[in-house]
Amino acid sequence: MEGTINICEFMDYLKKNDLMIVPKSVVEQAKVQNLQNRYARKKMLSFNEIAKAELFGPITTQAVKVFVKKYAADDEYVKCLNGKREVYKLPWSTIERLQTLRNYTYGKN
Repeated sequence: MEGTINICEFMDYLKKNDLMIVPKSVVEQAKVQNLQNRYARKKMLSFNEIAKAELFGPITTQAVKVFVKKYAADDEYVKCLNGKREVYKLPWSTIERLQTLRNYTYGKN
């Protein structure tokens, strides 16, 4: 029969290659955690990086921008040049303060 496999052989293959089957949500959470760990070594993050790492919860880059402009002082974020574009970046001290504020205001996401 084409297209069928023996389940015992498949399980042996998984064990032999140290593989496992997990839900997609577990893989996605691992990717987000990996991004958070990688970005933790940087001194400043852009709005896009904050959104990708879900540091303020699962919100878009535009929502991060609105939140930061609403709750951060003008001197707490820096405008940097990225090629021809201007990119706003936040230092970690501001990110941590805003994380606390967001979790307090909106509840933990």
